[in-house]
Amino acid sequence: MKVRNIYLFVVLFLMGFENLNFPGDVPEGSERTSKTLIVNGDFEQPHWQYAYGQPWRDEMKSTGMYAVPGEKIMVTVPVDVLNKGVKVLIGVHLDDLSRKENPKRDPIVTARKELVKEDVRKISRNMASIEFHNKYGGLIYMLIPTGSTLGDFEVTVSNAVKAPHFVLGEMTNEEWIEEHSKNPAPWAELETSKMILTLRSTHVRNMEDPIRLMEFWDRVLDADADLAGFDRESRARAERIAIDDEISMGWMHSGYPMMAYTEGVAANLVNYERLSTQGDWGFFHELGHNHQWMDWVLDGTTETSCNLFSIYVLEKVVGMEDGGHSAISPEAREERRRKHFENGAKLENWNVWVALETMLMVKEAFGWEPYTRMFQRYMTFTTRPKDNFEKIDWFVKYLSMETEHNLAPFFEYWGVPVSDSVENELKDYPVFENYFFSQ
Repeated sequence: MKVRNIYLFVVLFLMGFENLNFPGDVPEGSERTSKTLIVNGDFEQPHWQYAYGQPWRDEMKSTGMYAVPGEKIMVTVPVDVLNKGVKVLIGVHLDDLSRKENPKRDPIVTARKELVKEDVRKISRNMASIEFHNKYGGLIYMLIPTGSTLGDFEVTVSNAVKAPHFVLGEMTNEEWIEEHSKNPAPWAELETSKMILTLRSTHVRNMEDPIRLMEFWDRVLDADADLAGFDRESRARAERIAIDDEISMGWMHSGYPMMAYTEGVAANLVNYERLSTQGDWGFFHELGHNHQWMDWVLDGTTETSCNLFSIYVLEKVVGMEDGGHSAISPEAREERRRKHFENGAKLENWNVWVALETMLMVKEAFGWEPYTRMFQRYMTFTTRPKDNFEKIDWFVKYLSMETEHNLAPFFEYWGVPVSDSVENELKDYPVFENYFFSQ
């Protein structure tokens, strides 16, 4: 950090104001340089039913460049891109920590600027240049708003510092090791068309095989798509996971980007040996949230059905058959069943792990396919359930149709009410029974 920034940081810290040390300055002597890249300006947001993934947010296009704290960068784009809602974003840490006591970083450390004609500093050959800065610095992105049909356009980012930036399919491991990993910016990104990881550069500088790692994350996203019931190549945008010193809620949370803590988490994100043999329930759980279709998320099960994705990924990608979490060990499951029925099997207690127990029994009897086919049904509906009881009716009805078994008595046994009309619709199917439930 330069002397001027150290002095400013100390003064403001003692006064109780800004912490300019996050996301951080560049090493002394880092070259300010330029980079020209092609950005795809077409974007249609993910379906709004995937609400936990924040589909309303603009798509973030990585540039592989880092803005030095307080220093102006220059962004040059075609004149035709101006006044189309395209923005420049400096900083990936979008969580607002204003409501947290004594956060480890300042509450808002990002800055964005829409590219409009009024702010153009110069125009040359139909290319317009606009200056921008963020006192905190940070990785630089182009933001593409939903509904954009701008096609590919050229962007040049000037007076910034190169960041370690790996893109699967565009560079070899050797090129990463010899060149890209050495870029001086303090934050790095590893990118595929399906997943982008953002974390401190110290976690990746010595990485020797980013191809293997990112191919693994692609398999995770493909598994999520398979269970959710959509084409692997049809994602509206890549999912993102960004590491932060402090986040707005939880140890991790879903969204765009998904956020997770640096301490105790960041290293796991890029540890292929651990991921490929043990998986990571937390990351898979949050990705599961981003794949939940709101109309099949029953009240009390927000933290339930996302775990179907955790278990599916652990099974299909990592090869773990035991569920990968102590809460779904045979002993934990048996104890949870016992307590639920001792307490009267009430709907208000049918949530999280208890509800997962119910859902897992259906999976164990019929496999994953009925869930996928049911999720696909929901994508075709033009009406919505009016309340949670109708949500339950739909869930039980359509899962019964996909299993070709009447699941109503089974769900009712767990304390989940099913309407008389749905019971009547399902009466011709054989009643589902298993090792735990029989009529």
